[in-house]
Amino acid sequence: MYGLRDGHDDTGYCDTCAQAMIEDALRWRALVGCARVWVQGHAGLTPGSPYAPFEQPYAHVGVAFWTTFDYGQGVKHAAANPSAETEQGRRLLTTFADKAVQALSGRDSS
Repeated sequence: MYGLRDGHDDTGYCDTCAQAMIEDALRWRALVGCARVWVQGHAGLTPGSPYAPFEQPYAHVGVAFWTTFDYGQGVKHAAANPSAETEQGRRLLTTFADKAVQALSGRDSS
């Protein structure tokens, strides 16, 4: 089960936990570093959202990821050269992840 407290002390430090946190961080960087991050829909991730107020802990997001992507005519985007769409996707995904961390830890963002 995923969670922020999985039977370890509140410091979260032990060799196994430290290795797991490093692996999680590498996975996160790989995910948000994908060549294309395309948000198909979201709610609760931007101030003024009519469907789910940003200030509330609820949020959802639908995302498609490409590890590599060619826009045609030889125009390729990678982590170091993302499109504006991918930049927005990364921002929304990071906001979603921040809200998920709050929800898993039992903290309310409101």
